[in-house]
Amino acid sequence: MNDFRVTIRAKNGKIGIDAEGEVIVLEDLATTCGIMQILAGEMALRQGRSLDDVKDAMLDIHLAAMQKLMDDQVERELWDE
Repeated sequence: MNDFRVTIRAKNGKIGIDAEGEVIVLEDLATTCGIMQILAGEMALRQGRSLDDVKDAMLDIHLAAMQKLMDDQVERELWDE
């Protein structure tokens, strides 16, 4: 894994994220996301959420993110024509 830094900011109900590093590969960033999911899940479980609730919420977030990627790709393709 190459060295990189991910900065996440939450302010006024909005989330911002930046990544810095010479080379950031998909697998390294995906591993980092997985660790963040574990952290979020552990926090939710400590707050009394069920494991099924955590899994459902994580799946909903994943599916929404992948839909955004697909929508953005279609939009880029339309602009390239």
